[in-house]
Amino acid sequence: MGDSTMMRDRHERENSAANENVKLDSVPGMSLLNTPLPQTFVLMTGEHYRSMNQKMALICLVLLTAVGALGWALTIVTSQPPVTLTYMTDSDGKLIDYTPTNLPTLTDAQVLEWAADTMDKTQAYSFSNFDSQLKANYVYFNGSGWKSYQRALADSQLKPKLMKERLTTWLEPLEAPRILKRGPIQGALGYEILYKYVQFFEGGAISRRTPPLQATLLVKRAPRNESNPAGLQIVSYLVKQGGGD
Repeated sequence: MGDSTMMRDRHERENSAANENVKLDSVPGMSLLNTPLPQTFVLMTGEHYRSMNQKMALICLVLLTAVGALGWALTIVTSQPPVTLTYMTDSDGKLIDYTPTNLPTLTDAQVLEWAADTMDKTQAYSFSNFDSQLKANYVYFNGSGWKSYQRALADSQLKPKLMKERLTTWLEPLEAPRILKRGPIQGALGYEILYKYVQFFEGGAISRRTPPLQATLLVKRAPRNESNPAGLQIVSYLVKQGGGD
């Protein structure tokens, strides 16, 4: 009798414990096996804050670096003297481009117009200001062209004639200038131009003219600048009689 009572009490306790486990497992999130220990929560929280601190430190470092670079750049910019940019313009205020000298910047008609205008200026002189006119004509030549031009003036005895008789001289074209050849000259695009004309002299009671003359000009492309907006220079200047044929 006593043994049976003890066995029944034991079974009742086991059933009661089993029922308690079933109740706990039936509640979502209350499994005894899945419930983290308090130490686990503390460990996870510490790792999370350490990760956040590292990220914030990295962001702060990047921001400080960017601010430092910006300050350095501003210091350099403000310490430099201002740069003045200049652009060359023609008589109409248009920008003049910079074209390699082996390429044309003017049409053939414009080149011939430049040659005619240059001939007018380089053959127009007065006894009263010969030297200043000669100096002003230097811009139309390069070194070799200037030497050949001075030789042509010396051969014609132009200055002594003007000074002795107090004369003024100029030319009149016999026909429009023309391009004989086109090709490289001294590493640049060049033109051989023929110009036929007559030279006139006047002063006081004197009025005379020369026989027909012809000038052969070798002209090449040159860098364009404020003193030479056309970008052309005379490299050879030869004059001889015979322009009437």
